[in-house]
Amino acid sequence: MRRIYIILILVLALTMVLTPSAFGAEDQAAVRALLFFSPTCPHCHTVINEVLPPLHDQYGDQLRIALIDVTSESGRNLYYAAVNELPILENQLGVPALVVGETLLIGSYDIPAQLPGIIEAGLAEGGIDWPAISGADAVGAQIDAKFAVAATEADIDTVAEEQ
Repeated sequence: MRRIYIILILVLALTMVLTPSAFGAEDQAAVRALLFFSPTCPHCHTVINEVLPPLHDQYGDQLRIALIDVTSESGRNLYYAAVNELPILENQLGVPALVVGETLLIGSYDIPAQLPGIIEAGLAEGGIDWPAISGADAVGAQIDAKFAVAATEADIDTVAEEQ
């Protein structure tokens, strides 16, 4: 019983003292991107269901893609911000649209053809931050926070199991 009590205190102390950066979650290079999609778009489903899973399997937490549903008001607003703030040509409007840094990839051909190389180059350079689009920083912060919390919880669970 005393051992369980000590373990619980240790876990509680670790929870209060340690931050995500203590585990390296914030220091790890990551490529961050926004994927604008529509739930009714078959090309979007191809990218989401066939292209992204193997990349997430390969890169794990080093690849952070926020899926932005353009049929929602907030998603539509973020898409319009991207259209207004990035050099997007009229013939490039539509989904799926992936914004990685300053690079825009459109469609189920360009995304799988170019994204792996962009990820490799971005990681070699220390990562790629969220695109500089009004509102993207808030979305990105939510995604980064989820990765940091997940890393922290996994490490605390590992420490508790080792005791």
